[in-house]
Amino acid sequence: MTTEQIIYMIQYDTLLGQFKGCLSKCVSFHLAKENSNESVDYCTIEIAGRILCIFQYEDISCIPWDCVNVEYVIETTGKFTQLDEVSKHLTRGRASKVLVIGDNLNLPLLMYPISCRGYQRGTSIVSSGSAASHAVATLVALIDAAIPIEECMATIMLPVDDKMNLVDNNVPYGNDWRKGRSAYLSIIPGRCHSTIQSVIQALPNMKNRIDGITLNIPIMEGGLVDLACRLNGSIENIEELVEKIKNSHLLKSFTSLHKSCQPFKREIKVGLNEETIHEYYNLNENDLTTIAKFLPEEDAFVSSDASKKSTLCLFDIDCCSKLQDDNTVRVVSWFDLNMSFSQRILDTIVFMRNVDHS
Repeated sequence: MTTEQIIYMIQYDTLLGQFKGCLSKCVSFHLAKENSNESVDYCTIEIAGRILCIFQYEDISCIPWDCVNVEYVIETTGKFTQLDEVSKHLTRGRASKVLVIGDNLNLPLLMYPISCRGYQRGTSIVSSGSAASHAVATLVALIDAAIPIEECMATIMLPVDDKMNLVDNNVPYGNDWRKGRSAYLSIIPGRCHSTIQSVIQALPNMKNRIDGITLNIPIMEGGLVDLACRLNGSIENIEELVEKIKNSHLLKSFTSLHKSCQPFKREIKVGLNEETIHEYYNLNENDLTTIAKFLPEEDAFVSSDASKKSTLCLFDIDCCSKLQDDNTVRVVSWFDLNMSFSQRILDTIVFMRNVDHS
């Protein structure tokens, strides 16, 4: 993708609409590396008052992170999943830490705030998990802290993604032929082994007690976790479970951890219009300090309502149910794969930096 197309894609977004801030044209630079005759060509673009550098290299070991004082690299391509591949970002002191986005069983997991207490300064490369594994793990962890879960099954409903076909076509990877069908004319089921393994990696006590499937649905935004649980304890109704979750020590510890390492800025010195600044303040004062949000019955949520919500667990009380005279419950939570997961990645980087520089 060219720099010009990147600018265009930022300016016009099908889901989020037109960019509301100041966006400059690209400017090319030529920079000589220190202590070397080698030179580096790159472009910069200005977004809402911030300068972003754009490098285009097929070999990630050639990216001169040190030239722009990059400390943390967020690896989002999905192409580099092995430790020896990802570590190329760190060669010759170019960067200090790498956060690999997605479910990856080959790397240590840092799923903030579910499983992050073991992170130490000496850790250089970690995996974040995916949006789906974050959403499932958050819900499972909160329920299990309120009333222990004996076993559970998760159905993860996801919108169409960029790896799916608009019309029936071949499958360039794997042998799951369902993935080759038209994404906008079909509900496409699939296994989610890596997602469940990430959940187990974050919550080891759930080993052999959780499984699930995914359903890709022909929508553009909004995801849902439908979790069927058998609890090791009795409750009268869903409202009792919700109260136990709200008062659980785990939710309080998540919130405390989040607030302690997330110093929100009250002044904005970037190029945004007044409406966007107002949205920013509302986001800071509400969703960003909340790990889970409990939706009242009158909200009557649907998938599109989860759009632009930064909370990864929107607990829909109205859609939850319990079998009479039994400890089996069905719990539903909404999440936005884009905004909420992006915010969680930023939270993870802030947490890492808080640990590294404490």
